[in-house]
This record gives sequence, C-alpha cells and structure tokens, in this order.
Amino acid sequence: MTGVFGRFWDAVFFSITAKREKKIADPAESATTGGTITDCRIRLFMSTMTRRTRRSFGTIHAGHLGEEYSSLIKREGGEEAIQAYYERLRALPWTDMGYTAGAFALERGERSGRVHVQFYVEHSQKRASTLAKQFMLQVEQVFYDTVRHAAGSWAYCTGQGKYAEKEALDRFRFGDPVLFGGSEADSSLRWCVDQLLSGSTPEDLLRDNAYAYCVHRQRIWALHTDLNHIERHGRLAPPLGQ
Repeated sequence: MTGVFGRFWDAVFFSITAKREKKIADPAESATTGGTITDCRIRLFMSTMTRRTRRSFGTIHAGHLGEEYSSLIKREGGEEAIQAYYERLRALPWTDMGYTAGAFALERGERSGRVHVQFYVEHSQKRASTLAKQFMLQVEQVFYDTVRHAAGSWAYCTGQGKYAEKEALDRFRFGDPVLFGGSEADSSLRWCVDQLLSGSTPEDLLRDNAYAYCVHRQRIWALHTDLNHIERHGRLAPPLGQ
C-alpha cells in the first residue's frame, strides 16, 4: 500500500509492534540511553500522528530538562532543578510565543515523592519539537499525548472542580482557555474537526466517540487526508477526478 494511507497504516503497524516489544515507563530513560529500535518506531508513529497540535498537556520531571540544568541536578539534586525550572516557566512571555492560555502546577508525587511540573496549554499549531524547544526540554515525548479532555486537564492544573482539594506546591495560569472536547463531546462536526486539528486520528475519534465517527466518517477521513497532504507537500491536492 502506498501514498498517504500506506504511510498511515505503516505507522499503525510500527506502533502495534512497539507495544508488544516494550512499554516505556519514563520517556527520559530512552532519551538518555540513546533509545532502541523499538523506541525509534514509537517516535516514528508519534511524530506521524501528532504533528498538528493546538493544545498540550503533560508532566515534566527533572530528567526531561535541557542540558543547562544538568549541572544543577548534579550539584543540588533534581528537586532544586525542577523548582528553578518552574520559576523560569513562570517568567516566559507565553502570549508572545503563540500561547493563548495555560495552567501550571508544581507538585510532589504522592507515591514517588518527586517534585514535577504538571501543565496544560493552548496555542497556535505547533510541532512537538517546537514545543520542546520553547519549554526548554531535551525530549519531545512530553508532548506526544493528545488532549481529549481539555476541561479536565485545565481543572487539574488549576486546582478547580473535583481537584479543588488537590494540594500543590505552587500554581500559576494565564489567558482564557477554549476547552473544546471532553466527556461531553457529541456528534457535532465541529468537535470532530477540532480533534483532528489538535492531533487526533480518525481511529482516536472512533474510540472516543463512535457515534460521531459514524455520522461524519466520510468528512473525517477527507479532512485527515487533506491535512496530511498539506503537511507533506505544502499544498492541498485537488479532489480525485478534478
């Protein structure tokens, strides 16, 4: 199978193979050890399927930080490094960098006891490599997960709603989030389009909302194909037969 759909199913095959061979618990581990063939397959799949991201969330540990923090980690430990990094995040000109809203929480893991940063941000379309550079991280895997419950992610990082009693060492936020998607997602075409533009695949939509997928299946695949073509060739291909 060739073309856009061929590359799509190749990526899916690589993902399935990778899951059978190895489950990566800490993305920093593979980044520091150089990775394996399986890790490369995972990166191939994720780079193919999450290229158009307009909202991101994740967890940042000391092992994810850039080289500039390595000496601080060795000298004072990971906790001091992550706290210094958090203060630097607070001072960044987020709106000038293309971010419209964001929430950050400095937390201590309940089980591990490690201090880390939890975040949710909304922004212009960005690649994982761009996000990692702007966040001053040495790994892109932090941004690989697709946000499907934006409202829940925002509430978690801001300590609102059912997370109001969740303790955090510190929090900060900026902007007014749009917060599309989530458990209330219905069959609206707008939701489907937003999910695709945020990095989801047609398979993700099928798993998350089978009814919406059935209603808009043809439009979902048409948009997904067009976005892939623009990404690879820099232009939109005319419909078949034209």
